[in-house]
Amino acid sequence: GYVSSDSDCDDSDAVINPTTSWYGDVDGDGYGDLSAMIQQCAQPSGSVLDATDCNDSDALINPDTAWYADIDLDGFGDPSSEIVQCAQPLGYVMDGQDCNDSNASINPNSSWYADIDGDGYGDVSSMIQQCSQPAGYVGDSSDCNDGGSWQNPATSWYADADNDGYGDPLVSMVQCAQPSGYLIDNTDCDDSDVSINPQTPWYVDADSDGFGDSATTLVQCTQPSGFVRVSGDCDDADLQINPDTTWFADLDLDGYGDDLNSIVQCTEPSGYLLVAGDCDDLDDTVSPDAIEICDGIDNDCDAGTPETGMVSFEDVTGLMDVSSYFSGGGVGAPVSVVLADPGELNFC
Repeated sequence: GYVSSDSDCDDSDAVINPTTSWYGDVDGDGYGDLSAMIQQCAQPSGSVLDATDCNDSDALINPDTAWYADIDLDGFGDPSSEIVQCAQPLGYVMDGQDCNDSNASINPNSSWYADIDGDGYGDVSSMIQQCSQPAGYVGDSSDCNDGGSWQNPATSWYADADNDGYGDPLVSMVQCAQPSGYLIDNTDCDDSDVSINPQTPWYVDADSDGFGDSATTLVQCTQPSGFVRVSGDCDDADLQINPDTTWFADLDLDGYGDDLNSIVQCTEPSGYLLVAGDCDDLDDTVSPDAIEICDGIDNDCDAGTPETGMVSFEDVTGLMDVSSYFSGGGVGAPVSVVLADPGELNFC
């Protein structure tokens, strides 16, 4: 139990003696640097017996360091792929908090945004930062209205040039915020006419006079065949009768109206007719149907009908044309006419 040397500084530990190697532990992690060795009995300050530290400038790196595979190279490793060793393995990192190592965009630094309306677009003002996706959150933050799933960055807006509240399906923009002059609706078939849209009433025009029967309608955007936009026809079976019809007063009740006394409306006014042409509406013997006779009056309402050569006879019963009785006479051969009743002959 005795030796000739008395240089042991710790005779209770066989490892410690004048030939003991001590290794510098600069980072104080309990593991020494093989290249920083001192051989002596007493432990130098900042040294340890271990010589397995591969990086003595970083206390986190030593033979007890856990490394985690980082397949997606986002700086965060898969906790299920741990390797414990000093040197960093290729493709491994010290952080083991990645919840999805196949997607570089998902890691503990991921930002998640509330998607209340469930349209797949999140609200930038409502953010949570964590690895796993919280319920009701998405990775997108571009929703400008998280209270309505119909409005998001994929929303199509349609031009409403005529400002009737209906958009043109042929003129559109895709964005989140509503552009000026655009709508979400795309059902306008004529965006240049404010009166034509899906709420336009069309009226059947059976007589094709341009005016429809208000009792028969269709509400739609495009014009149905046989329908018009203008209503007000009081007789859709008669082309001549509509709100633009001109009625002429027939005061003498001879079946012809006075051109200078008219009313424009659909329904027939009392005492009015569709037929004009009466040149004297106070005399029922004067009308386009009357026969021109020799009396100085335009009986047939045609100034071009001459009275020259006509003869008329007027007695108590009235005036009649007797021109035919005198048609056989000539110079040197007078016609003899016997009048049955007393009256007056008029020669024109």
